[in-house]
Amino acid sequence: MTVRERGMLVFAGKLTVAPWDMAYADTEALRRAMGLMLGNDGDDGRDDGGDEEEGGSGSRCGSEDVERSGERLHSDQAIVDLTQCVGYFAFVNRIVAGLGVPLGIGEGEPGQ
Repeated sequence: MTVRERGMLVFAGKLTVAPWDMAYADTEALRRAMGLMLGNDGDDGRDDGGDEEEGGSGSRCGSEDVERSGERLHSDQAIVDLTQCVGYFAFVNRIVAGLGVPLGIGEGEPGQ
C-alpha cells in the first residue's frame, strides 16, 4: 500500500467512524500523504500578508506559483471527491439498514 493510499484510508476511516472529530488537520494530513502540498517550505496556501516589497503590490506570480496553485486545486478536488464518496456510501448504508432492506439471496440479514 502506498503512502497516498494509506492517507486516503485513514481519512475515510475517521470520516466514517467519527465524523464529528474531523478537523482542518485531517485535511492537511491527507494533502501531505497525497504528495500535493504547496512546496516544501510549510506554505499552506494561506495569505499571511508577509513578503511584500516596499512600494510594490506585494503580489508577484511566476510559473512556479501557477504550477503550485494547480497542485492545490487538484488536491482540493481529490479531497472533495473522496469526502463525497465516503459520505454517500455511509448515507446509503444507513438508509438500507434503517429500512431493513434485504441484502440479497444468501447474504444474510442486514447488520449481520
